[in-house]
Amino acid sequence: MKKSFFLMVALVATAISSIANDNTHSASVSRNWTADESFTSISAKGNVEVVLVAADSKTISLSGNEKQVQSVHLNIENGELKITGARGCSEKTRTIVYVPVQQLHKVTLKGGSNLSSRGRITSAKLHIRIEGVSKVNVKNIGDIVIDSDDRHQFNYEKSEKSIIRIEKA
Repeated sequence: MKKSFFLMVALVATAISSIANDNTHSASVSRNWTADESFTSISAKGNVEVVLVAADSKTISLSGNEKQVQSVHLNIENGELKITGARGCSEKTRTIVYVPVQQLHKVTLKGGSNLSSRGRITSAKLHIRIEGVSKVNVKNIGDIVIDSDDRHQFNYEKSEKSIIRIEKA
């Protein structure tokens, strides 16, 4: 009986210690990345939430779990901002990437990445390609073309003059 009691106390102490360690490692951090050239399209892959912000800035901000934020890779290639996050992580550890945009033409989502906007962005014609399981929630002044493979959710808010067209891959 005494052994069972001590074993139970040891297990509870281990569980509490484990929970405490998880909480300290999941502290939210942020970092900035400056785009050294302009871009008109974005490609996102992995456990990231891309948030489009209507702003004239070259500074992209990342926030989330320290380990996940540090693992996000950003680069610009041929006018396309490529965002690559960690694979196979939970929704709780998703890194949020705030991207300032002026005239964005195309966004491609892969590997569970999500897309949203903070307020309305302005793009005459925004083409959104969804490959895989992704969520899209974008407010745009202008037309939106969504090209998908049917394994996603999206919400849209349509202004009077905007056109939204959904194409199946």
